[in-house]
Amino acid sequence: AVVIKKSFLIDIGLFREDYPVCEDYELWLRITAVKEVDFLEDVLVTKYGGHEDQLSQRFKAMDYWRVKAMDEVFNSGILKAQQEKALREVLVKKCLILKAGYLKHDNLENLTTIENLLSKYSSSEGRRAEELVLYHPSFGTELSDYGINLPLRDDRSEKVFGILKEHFENLSEVNPQEIPLLSLEDLKGIHEGKFLQRLAVDSSFLEEILKAYECEDPKRYFPEGAIRPISQLRESILRQVSATFFGLEKALKNQFCFFLGGGMHHAHFDHGSGFCPLNDIVISLELAQTSGLIKRGLVIDTDAHFGDGSAQMSKNNDSITTFSIHMKDAWPLEEASDIQSDLDIPIGVGEEDLYLRRLSSGLKNLEAEEFDCAIVVAGADPHCDDELTSTQKLRLSSSQMLARDMAVYKWCTDRKIPQLWLMAGGYGESAPKIYAQFILKILHLMG
Repeated sequence: AVVIKKSFLIDIGLFREDYPVCEDYELWLRITAVKEVDFLEDVLVTKYGGHEDQLSQRFKAMDYWRVKAMDEVFNSGILKAQQEKALREVLVKKCLILKAGYLKHDNLENLTTIENLLSKYSSSEGRRAEELVLYHPSFGTELSDYGINLPLRDDRSEKVFGILKEHFENLSEVNPQEIPLLSLEDLKGIHEGKFLQRLAVDSSFLEEILKAYECEDPKRYFPEGAIRPISQLRESILRQVSATFFGLEKALKNQFCFFLGGGMHHAHFDHGSGFCPLNDIVISLELAQTSGLIKRGLVIDTDAHFGDGSAQMSKNNDSITTFSIHMKDAWPLEEASDIQSDLDIPIGVGEEDLYLRRLSSGLKNLEAEEFDCAIVVAGADPHCDDELTSTQKLRLSSSQMLARDMAVYKWCTDRKIPQLWLMAGGYGESAPKIYAQFILKILHLMG
């Protein structure tokens, strides 16, 4: 017998009607994940069991549904680290018992599912963290070294990696020599040829870069403070684009990769824009297509700003679908142009409470299509403490940001879509913590 507040039960959700058995077990998993439960030792209830028509007599191997419930709760993102560890141990034990029983009785219907869960949750089978997180200091553009002053911190990738190292001591940087460096020649046909030619010449490269980083504001460019020639920035940008493509290859192999960089979604076919000199997102998808790695790609853009560049560059490519959820009536103003994603969801001022519901609805609208991979442009700039002035119309809490990321991750995972995550926008001191909270959750999930 249980005494529970009706309001809490409504919030947490009632019995899962799609569970033929163990729906009470699944409900209690959700309840105890977020609330402590008191126990009265006094005998107040008499329980009668062992009836001929009870469910345990009709359903064999009911632990399958308990394992299914644990997996779903684990993936929901509501568990704390200690709870995740405890649940993982119980889940693995139950999977081993189920597997042995299935093999003994030649019951193979759910065997593959159980084997996949064992692979996912057994630490011996877990994928190494360095296969899932892509980082090296050389992937940063270090704009201040070239006299360019932006609110985008040069050390945010380093700070995220530092936070991850506190939890995963063996996490290591990737060897940059393993990543083939793309050239401007490799990008022909993806970006305009004339644009690439301008980037190849130092004088016109400087003009394009100053436009891309909006340095018409004199506060943003101090050539006298540069410690490196601007021409070296070209290789730095190409190195970051190369790392994004490498990250996509990693994601296709391991189902998931988070590159601590990239996400240049404002770069257009014939020019850079909005701190984005080249569009590494569309470049990587089109290179993967021409290499035969994928046929259809998806861009899920959750940055605060509209992903106008990715939408514009892929508008004539039916094999790339773009989805952007972003601030309404904010830079870049999609209403002021003819650029649209395949699916756009603008969020108005004060509509933060609707964000997760609209994100879920948007993802649901994509379920009719099949994708070989997804690139998630996971900007931290919708966070309420972001320091960029142009992001202030969208102010999600830290918990809403984590829920956003977990919703996208689960949607892709449930559909077995390999996913590459990119940092995109995130400005100020709070940004590293936003990225790190999600990545840590995924690393724990994957053992």
